[in-house]
Amino acid sequence: MPDAKLPDKIDTIDLRVKVLENRFHELGYDMTSLVQSEVKKRWKIPAQSETHFGLFTALCIDTIDPWKQNRVRFFSPLFHKPDTPIKSLPFANPISSAGGFDDCGMSWVPPAGSTLCIVFENGSRQSPYYIGTTWHRNRGPDGQHNWNYNIDEYYQIHEGHRKGYLVGPNDGSEVFPPWNKESYNGFDIDSIADFENDPEAQRKITYANIYGFKTPQKHMIKMVDGDYKCNHKNKRFEIQSSCGNYMIFKDDKMHESGSWGHPSCGASGPEITCTDENGDPVEKTDCGNQGTIQRKASNPYFAQQSECRPIQGPGTPQNNKLDLKQSGIQILTLSGQTIIMDDSVDQPQGSPDWESSIKPFDFGCNDTFKGKIKFMTATGHAIEMSDVEEGKGLRGEENFIRLKTATGILFEMNDHTVGPTDCPGSPPNLAGAKRGFTMRSSSNHTFEMIDEDNEQSSPCRKEGGVPVAKAKKAFIRARTGYGLEILMKDDSSQEETQQQHIQIFCPQKDNEERGPHILRLQEAPDGPGMVFLRVGGNYICSTYDNHYTIVGDKEKNPTNKITVVSKHTIIDTDKFYVNIAEIHAFIADEIILLMAGKDCKPENWDGSPDSCVACVWPVVCLSPKGLTISDRVFVSASKDAACADISQLTPFHECEPFEGCPT
Repeated sequence: MPDAKLPDKIDTIDLRVKVLENRFHELGYDMTSLVQSEVKKRWKIPAQSETHFGLFTALCIDTIDPWKQNRVRFFSPLFHKPDTPIKSLPFANPISSAGGFDDCGMSWVPPAGSTLCIVFENGSRQSPYYIGTTWHRNRGPDGQHNWNYNIDEYYQIHEGHRKGYLVGPNDGSEVFPPWNKESYNGFDIDSIADFENDPEAQRKITYANIYGFKTPQKHMIKMVDGDYKCNHKNKRFEIQSSCGNYMIFKDDKMHESGSWGHPSCGASGPEITCTDENGDPVEKTDCGNQGTIQRKASNPYFAQQSECRPIQGPGTPQNNKLDLKQSGIQILTLSGQTIIMDDSVDQPQGSPDWESSIKPFDFGCNDTFKGKIKFMTATGHAIEMSDVEEGKGLRGEENFIRLKTATGILFEMNDHTVGPTDCPGSPPNLAGAKRGFTMRSSSNHTFEMIDEDNEQSSPCRKEGGVPVAKAKKAFIRARTGYGLEILMKDDSSQEETQQQHIQIFCPQKDNEERGPHILRLQEAPDGPGMVFLRVGGNYICSTYDNHYTIVGDKEKNPTNKITVVSKHTIIDTDKFYVNIAEIHAFIADEIILLMAGKDCKPENWDGSPDSCVACVWPVVCLSPKGLTISDRVFVSASKDAACADISQLTPFHECEPFEGCPT
């Protein structure tokens, strides 16, 4: 019977043959040609080369790997001639300290032009591996590299793109490790003697404290433990993409963002001095030495211009940039879109060593938080949530959630609280003068709902406040950009009637002679309330139907109407005018006129009956002097009025009884 496992055996043999073919192909042989050469005896297989143990350095020449296993071709003058073709150079396999299988592990292919550290498996030249790279002092400027081998891949990809150094040569020759100057706090030297003869350099140099990696295209992860000699100054963790997208986790609470940058990046302030000439620390982080901390600074050892972008901004008109006063997190995009999470306190204390992570957050010497979260677009729109306090746990005037557009349109909810600074609750903590809700348009229209003196607050440093109506100075106000205003004010209580009022206000800002229009409707706890109208000009009341004015209640509260007119009063009625009262008093300083009809021609009469006027004559009155003609009171009479006869006067005429209505 045929062997059931024969197909599997054939597949196994076929796989082993392919492996051997690939292995020979790596060595520069073609399996078919090799067989032919052996059969035909045209040439002999070269003798096995000597073995090589230990570590060797070599140049990385080519990183294109047909097998896609991160292999690189390398050149070493110990093993190859300078005129060896690139395709004849051997591949070195990678060794990863963080390896794995099935799409896991760390992948890092050194760029062409870098210096490899090579080892050989069992010393065999046929099994090279690279375990990493190293740095040397100088490779020469662009176009003059001292490799002694033409590295085409470097010239095609990297040549001309190796500059951007603010410190040291900026000609493509720099090959030092990333951040070496910043990490050690000193410039590169050409000899040990230079260092030993420079006391200042010896005093400033510190322990290496920057860890991370950076790709040839400047993607980077940078982990700064901070200067051990200087309270871990500039301690932070940064991630930056090749073109400038950026994220920072900042732990240094004593120096502002960017204080680690070069002055040409926009960093302001002098270099931070850690120790004096005696080696004693200059900056002290305890509460009694707040004045010794240098908030703004710059760093002459910050070397790479590509890392300036967060400090100096993207160069847009808005130009958002790194903005963390103390510790916190910030994200910046290429265009300057940013998120800021600021953990500032009023008086920071303590060195940011790693043990801080196992302790509660430190609110500083005076236990006052100044933190905020801010979102800002590349063109200036912003959302800000501020936790700024005034005293321990007490939310200050700048404690708010604010939305603001680039043109200035504003929406703000403010938690301003006043009272004892130990945050006991409400009362005694009350709403401050800015507590409430505010909107503002770009033409400065505003709408405010203010809760001043409300007996309400949140629990100390957390959510949980419940709205209540117990304010004593609360109001709602709508105001235009010009100044027209409607005010609804809850003085002096929201629980019982006091002096609450509604007011409409028109400022007439440019009419200083007449002043504003004001209408106020004001309540009172007892007695009369008030409606007050002040008109800075004409007051006109026009109705289509009847106009009624009722003053007081005849049965319950009869009261008065008083009209004071500074000049003339004119009432023009088409039909019938009636005044009804118990007593009428007509009082005038000079003349009283009682006029009816149109019987007399005025001077220069135009002939129209409508232009005629009442005929006015003085009345005869009985005075202590006797009968006199009044020069104060004048009345009118028509042309048909009968003349009085002297006989109608007493004693010539006896008055007859008048049967009228009872009085």
